[in-house]
Amino acid sequence: MCILLDCGNTLIKVAIKHRLKETLRYFTHHDIDKCIDYILLSKGNDTIFYANVSSLDMPSLWHKFSLKTQRHYTIIEVKSKPYQSGVKNAYTQPELLGVDRWLSLIAGKYYYPEKNIAIISCGTAITVDILNKNGAHQGGIIFPGVTSLSHCLSLQTNNKNLAVNLDRLKIASMCKKTWAKNTNDAVTLGIVKILTATLNNYLIEIAQQYSNQILFVLTGGDAQILDSLLVSDNIIVESLVLKGLEIVASEN
Repeated sequence: MCILLDCGNTLIKVAIKHRLKETLRYFTHHDIDKCIDYILLSKGNDTIFYANVSSLDMPSLWHKFSLKTQRHYTIIEVKSKPYQSGVKNAYTQPELLGVDRWLSLIAGKYYYPEKNIAIISCGTAITVDILNKNGAHQGGIIFPGVTSLSHCLSLQTNNKNLAVNLDRLKIASMCKKTWAKNTNDAVTLGIVKILTATLNNYLIEIAQQYSNQILFVLTGGDAQILDSLLVSDNIIVESLVLKGLEIVASEN
């Protein structure tokens, strides 16, 4: 039994593992105190594994955590390594690979052994990482997300009133259109069209290199939307980073 934390750029995902069940909760960065209180409610768990790619001050968070309890917790930060759980890191400086991408690769290897896979993570940024059937990471690519691109455009045009619509249902319906009828929707549509066209071209290139013998795995908050816009046949897997974190925890 253990507690798993995936600290992302937008949300903190907490999974509390029991023998027969798992509970999963999401917290924003503004809800740190609620997150701590939720963890403290857990009974019989005294080991915490966490992965952090956010700007959160983790030492401060754990200090605040320690002030609220007299129980002793073992807190382990998981980081990217040259080799782990059957996966070989492609980076020349392995520790510089985002730990979220690393854990997704570990989960991909575990759940889809002996398959070539492309893991497409759809969050603040859109990342694609390739893992061959032997567990060797081939490298990857990072695309800026919708929010990042909209902020760039806003800065370049000095238009502080520019607001991209980030409602997932609205984006999904807009993407079926060829044009928009107001500036904010036009910017949203343009950004999504650029991203999907670029990503589709990239996925076609990957499929060709592997003679179409590759599995495309989608994960992240925008996976459902992206799935409907991509040319590839995809498998959607929720909480892939947490699944990788669980695998690493089980090996300790």
